[in-house]
Amino acid sequence: MGNELTRVRVKSIFTNALNRVANFNIQDPALEQNNFINFMGFHKIVLLNEIKSLFLNTTFIKNGKNYCYDITLNENMFSEWDTFKDCIDYLYENQLIMKREVNVDISG
Repeated sequence: MGNELTRVRVKSIFTNALNRVANFNIQDPALEQNNFINFMGFHKIVLLNEIKSLFLNTTFIKNGKNYCYDITLNENMFSEWDTFKDCIDYLYENQLIMKREVNVDISG
């Protein structure tokens, strides 16, 4: 489709989500070398939920249609990610683009 997020944008989504969970210096050039060893189960779930939410809230319009990004995530993926870089690479390589339906107010 040609509207995939750049790796820089995906890293920004990751660092924004990370800031909601933990206190990291996101300007640190070595940030991607950090790991998830000290993350408890709760922190992992919150991080995944934040990443998912940020993907879904990143939208664009093409040919008059609304689209958003999505990503498949689950807590087991942490065992595949040795570093933050591994997570960012996964997010970049597995991002999905989906048509976003217009919200309809059915309350009245």
